[in-house]
Amino acid sequence: MARGDLIAECPDEAMARWAHRLIAKYSNLPMDLADATLVALAEARGLKRVFTLDRHFAVYRFADRDSFEVVPTLHR
Repeated sequence: MARGDLIAECPDEAMARWAHRLIAKYSNLPMDLADATLVALAEARGLKRVFTLDRHFAVYRFADRDSFEVVPTLHR
């Protein structure tokens, strides 16, 4: 965190609404609140590199339709 490599943020009400819309958008996939919050925060900050251990995260798309760069790289 001191180097700026890790960002810890508490979502506000607007971010919670955004996450709820993402859950509805991906209703046919296993998007939970943690996934939705991570996508919403990454979009808000313009970050395409995210850390998650969820293997299915690769199906989510950034606002411009690009996929996220998931760290660590998970092999199926």
